[in-house]
Amino acid sequence: MTSPAPITTPLEIKLDYITFMMDVVNERAKAIASAVYEKEVGLSLRELRLMRFIATQPGLTISRLIQQTHLEKTLASKAIAGLTRRGLVLRAISKSDARQINLYLTHEGAARVNAADSIGQRMEKAMMSGVSEADLAIFKRCLETIEHCVDFSAMPAKHEHASSGKNIGSTQLQAPPAMEPVKKRPRQI
Repeated sequence: MTSPAPITTPLEIKLDYITFMMDVVNERAKAIASAVYEKEVGLSLRELRLMRFIATQPGLTISRLIQQTHLEKTLASKAIAGLTRRGLVLRAISKSDARQINLYLTHEGAARVNAADSIGQRMEKAMMSGVSEADLAIFKRCLETIEHCVDFSAMPAKHEHASSGKNIGSTQLQAPPAMEPVKKRPRQI
């Protein structure tokens, strides 16, 4: 039996996918931020994300917290259990529905979130220091638009609209509804 011949000519394929570029920047920024937060406030990035949402919505239920933070249920539950053991988060049975658990920060938890918020604002300002406020506003709008498109494209296309979607392999993708385009502004040199 002969072995298959290797491909020695480079394929002309796309490598600069936006999702890849965003992932690289995100992973690098998360690694830096995580190390700083662990050292300065003793919290992981995941723990801090959960606590920030609890801080802005005292009494938040675990199911809503998981939905809003986009964390996997098991990871979020383990983190909440650890934060509760450390005295940073309180769990309380809901007064309106005994099946629900409401989450609250303790004074120590709130102090750490406030300290982390100050650190986070400084790190974000440093990271974005080479980006103008106008470009930052456009960037945020683009991210919102991309998020909308990703959420929409994840929905299965309806059979009667299949002709308006794009067939990718065996998966039918539905085009998202039109959104107002981001206004381009002249580049300043």
